[in-house]
Amino acid sequence: FHVVLCERGAGVALVRAMLECANGLMPPGLVTDVSAALYAAWMAVGDGRMAEWLHGALGGDRDGFPRDSTTKEQKEDFIGLLLFLHADANGHGDLGPSRLGKTGEKHDLRRFKRCLKAFCGGKKSGSGQ
Repeated sequence: FHVVLCERGAGVALVRAMLECANGLMPPGLVTDVSAALYAAWMAVGDGRMAEWLHGALGGDRDGFPRDSTTKEQKEDFIGLLLFLHADANGHGDLGPSRLGKTGEKHDLRRFKRCLKAFCGGKKSGSGQ
């Protein structure tokens, strides 16, 4: 199953679908479930593979996801924050506690969910209902 996801692009498609759900395709209350599913996928495949899938899923510069004005640089920043790629050997981020959350720990589902919600726009009124 892992080979199918990696070699045929299904991982990118699944991640994109989950990001679309977090961006308002599904009811706002399901963002927690979407973030838990993405987090579980990350824990299963690791930083490198998940970063590849996120790059593919997010698309290029100003392609309309998650907003028309989102740039490639903002997407790169999101991937780094979501996967905590800017951490030192002790697991402390170099982006400051205000951007990473109070725990500052890489494998913190709450931090992961906050990053996802912030990038995808959080709750939207009337979305997915």
